[in-house]
Amino acid sequence: PDQERLCLVLPAPDPVSPPAPMMCGRTSRAVLVGVVAVFAACALADEDLALPGTSEYETQLAGLQSSEGNLNPQFTKEGGDFKIFVDNGDSKTLVLTLVLQLAKYDMLHCPTVTINDEPFEYSPIQPLIFKVKLDESIGPFDKMFRIKIADPSGPSGWPFARLNAHEYNLHVLQPPDFDHIVEAQSLMVTSSAGQELISAETFDPQQEVYTYHVAGKVESVVLTPRCGVFATGMKINGESVNINDTEVVELVHSRTTVDFQCQYSDATWTSVIQDKTYSVRFLHHTDVSDLTVALRISQEQGYCAMRQMDQEVDGKSIMHNGWICRTNVDRPLFIVTYDNIHVDIAVQNDKTKVSYRLPMGVPVAVGITHERSQWTLKAFGGSSPITFPVEVIFAAACESLQCSPGLVQRPTLHNTQAAQARLCFEEECSRNDEAHCCTQAAKCSTFSSCPSGKALILHASDVLCNGAYCTEADAEVCCGAPAMCSAFGNCSADGKVLKKDAKQIACNGAECAAEDVDVCCMLAPVNPHTSTEAAARAAAERAAAHLAFLRRQAAKLRRALVRKHIDHYQLVGCSPHPNANCSGQTCYFDETCLQSPPRLGGLGCWAAGLDQNCRFCGFGLYPDCPHAPKCFEGDCHTWTSDHLNYCHKYYDLQCLGHVALSNEAIFRKYDASLAPGAAGSGAVGIFGRLPLVAVGGACALTVAGIAAATFAVRSGRRSSVQHHDFLVALAAEDPNTRGAEDIE
Repeated sequence: PDQERLCLVLPAPDPVSPPAPMMCGRTSRAVLVGVVAVFAACALADEDLALPGTSEYETQLAGLQSSEGNLNPQFTKEGGDFKIFVDNGDSKTLVLTLVLQLAKYDMLHCPTVTINDEPFEYSPIQPLIFKVKLDESIGPFDKMFRIKIADPSGPSGWPFARLNAHEYNLHVLQPPDFDHIVEAQSLMVTSSAGQELISAETFDPQQEVYTYHVAGKVESVVLTPRCGVFATGMKINGESVNINDTEVVELVHSRTTVDFQCQYSDATWTSVIQDKTYSVRFLHHTDVSDLTVALRISQEQGYCAMRQMDQEVDGKSIMHNGWICRTNVDRPLFIVTYDNIHVDIAVQNDKTKVSYRLPMGVPVAVGITHERSQWTLKAFGGSSPITFPVEVIFAAACESLQCSPGLVQRPTLHNTQAAQARLCFEEECSRNDEAHCCTQAAKCSTFSSCPSGKALILHASDVLCNGAYCTEADAEVCCGAPAMCSAFGNCSADGKVLKKDAKQIACNGAECAAEDVDVCCMLAPVNPHTSTEAAARAAAERAAAHLAFLRRQAAKLRRALVRKHIDHYQLVGCSPHPNANCSGQTCYFDETCLQSPPRLGGLGCWAAGLDQNCRFCGFGLYPDCPHAPKCFEGDCHTWTSDHLNYCHKYYDLQCLGHVALSNEAIFRKYDASLAPGAAGSGAVGIFGRLPLVAVGGACALTVAGIAAATFAVRSGRRSSVQHHDFLVALAAEDPNTRGAEDIE
């Protein structure tokens, strides 16, 4: 009775088996009931400890702790709503520790703890731990836990009984496993006939690339991807589709890639769309053994020429068809064409491995350096790509070349859009480039604008002008004092005599020639006492002489026209007759290179960079050289029609008496000059403009310095010819012509 506190001494536990924990609640009371009955005086009761059923009985937690995340708002003993956000998606378990104020409890009268209305058994001598399992799925975790601390005696009080308890509502949140929630669950590909195709890779959600080999006869397949149950969206090739939709894939190219994405979006867990992309590649096998490929660079930026080139294959060097491309821009536009739409083509730098896909006929900018580089053109379509070597040269411009003596830079270098005509073969120009960068300097014999009172110098064909064409600036070099008619000694051959003032009359050149007969000579005076027969004979001689003059003029004009053709081919660098003018290789002038598209895809055009119309022929991959008949040998009257047509087409050669052209055709091909003071518009010929001048409601052709012919067209008929000298000149070469009357 004198002691304030009684202590109960219990025997030590059995060292073999661990002691059972002291439990609060029914179990603990049952265990201790005998002790209480025997040792009632030893109950650990204290006059300061409130017992169940009293208003002072404590039903509050002293604290609440979590192993993950932070409690929000901070814990208060009074209870309320709290949230724990577990931001670690890899966490599998959340451990909650409930802290009781054990010093306020009799061990026999601990409070009742329930979680979501389920009793929670605990030991007051051990921490109160509640484990929340988070890894039930890869989806988000979002659950409420209502923790209730209550008086074990139940409701009490009068007149209305109430339960002494406190509640703590805990909202536990954990975001989904973003790495797995956007993984595909399956992938299936079938042909249009429903036959399933097998991928080269076994399906695995972690595997992001799958390859299917498809036979060439299959034109389309059906792609069926499956996303997980938590996915909120799906895209195929960037387009949103319904989740688990199918996609029909048209196999147009040798390689077709389809990308699909499984997506997850929820503002509660993430501010951005989470996704995972899978690539499905279809290799469409087609026959590429006979594939024809043409590679070129945009015309104003450069060009590509097909060549037999060395290519290393399996460690061996073999000859292979390829291209040498020349340009002088940093990002030229490459264009490739081919004859199989199921083929895909790309070009790859052998050193840097940078690759550019070249769609059919679409210009693609390819970055190059100023150093010569080696590339590989790959054509995909079979089990392995076909490759072509490509060498890219950053070529120098022709303007940097100093032409050899007697040569000048081509006048078209500065205004041509075609880069091939103005680029050298290498990074620096050399003598090998003179064939297309340079041309022969014009000769004074082609100069036609000597000032009044001057004529071409002697041996004008041996004196060079300063450029590809003679201009007025060359007059000092090409022109000199003309010969005087007093030096003309052939008047008597035509039955004429020198004019009385022959010393004051200038011939047309530095020396008098046969064509000066009408300038320097005149008909001998007729004696009025001569017989009529002699007068007629003299008139016939004069007519014959005049006809001979017209024939000479016609021949001269014809030669000038042919000469213009020859000069043109010389300026271009190739002629209709195949020869080895193109850097030592055979080529010829082929106007079909200007067609759109050019014949044979332009193979061989721009030969050696001379001109777009120059085409390689007769070697390598190039076409056979055409048969070209000779136009300046033999008797034209023995030629076939094809022979005549060929020579007329390319040189304007005619064989009068064998093939006759209409006057209109002759006029349109003739390059005449407009008479002084005339006005009007003309039809464009091959080398110049043909002036057609309106004369009193008629159409007239004016040839300055030669002759004049006036044609009037009324009611579809030609009027009488008043001036027929020009017609005489055109037909004078005909051996069957007897005189001016026949021509008229």
